[in-house]
Amino acid sequence: MLLEEKLEWGPLATFVPNKHLPVYNWFYFKEGFSRDLIFKLKDLLNLKPPLLDPFCGSGTSLLACRELGWDAWGFDIMPICILASRAKTAEYQPERLKLYYKQLFSESFKPVRKQFPGWIKRFFLSPTLQDIAFFLPRIEGIAEAKYRDFFKLALITSAVKCSWIWRDGMLKVKKHPVPPFRKFFQRRLKRMIKEWERFPKKPCQIWIELGDARKLSLPDSCINTVITSPPYLNQVDYPSLYRVENWFCSPALPGLRSCIGLADPQAYFSDLESTLAELYRVCKPKAKLAIIIGNAWVSGELIESDLRLAELAKEQGFRVKKILVLNKRYALERRTIKRGILRESAVLLTKP
Repeated sequence: MLLEEKLEWGPLATFVPNKHLPVYNWFYFKEGFSRDLIFKLKDLLNLKPPLLDPFCGSGTSLLACRELGWDAWGFDIMPICILASRAKTAEYQPERLKLYYKQLFSESFKPVRKQFPGWIKRFFLSPTLQDIAFFLPRIEGIAEAKYRDFFKLALITSAVKCSWIWRDGMLKVKKHPVPPFRKFFQRRLKRMIKEWERFPKKPCQIWIELGDARKLSLPDSCINTVITSPPYLNQVDYPSLYRVENWFCSPALPGLRSCIGLADPQAYFSDLESTLAELYRVCKPKAKLAIIIGNAWVSGELIESDLRLAELAKEQGFRVKKILVLNKRYALERRTIKRGILRESAVLLTKP
């Protein structure tokens, strides 16, 4: 049997451990995995660079590569994921961060007329939107792209913290007291600058692009390691859930995340098949892959996504080494009725 329980690693398959890690926690991505899972897989599988994450999310695997000194590529179709990944992994001069910070807060606040869509206004107090309208064009006017990304990520994540955004499988409004934006934004920037100065980083090249996992802009046979987690079947519509953040970055583009992860198993596994074919193309011989995926309960049927992914991988030419079961939980109907056990697994592959 290929299945092997590794339940002690279960918490590492969540974003929770990253909440307390400097830089990793700059953008909270609940659906992501942790840095420590990357390090565990590296030691277990004797992985080596360069690394690819075609669903890079908040950039955890790419930032881990910055710590390790590994070259890496990351792709995602959500603008907020690209922004967060680039801001976390870029190389900065602390003096320039402090200079831009000083310039940003040296100008007296003046009301700015900016039209926000009605659906955006639902999530914010008017004074918060006025502050955002004041700072946003000043950040967008920063000439150096990586510094612009740094301050824009701080602005967007501060805006979310000072909003009524509530995520419970979908984007909702939940009114509650929120902190004043300007003070919160200023404190967040100070903390981010200090964290970057202290972050343990090694020289390497990190390339991050807006792109579809089914058609990567990479040459053949260039990757030694893949660590990634595609959206889970019947779980989260990412573009809708992070619609506010994506709007502040740029309009979301159609792609894999706009269809994968919904409730159509046939379309879901067709997308995974295309992704696996592309991974086979870009991987070198003897490349190793770890794909974290969750099973699902759809229309009264248990879908064992980990086993199905392993079958599709074999059809593409990969060898399935093992399936590590990281978490087990009940499948629920109407939130209370237990209908079988769902696994969350890391499917381990190699390219012959």
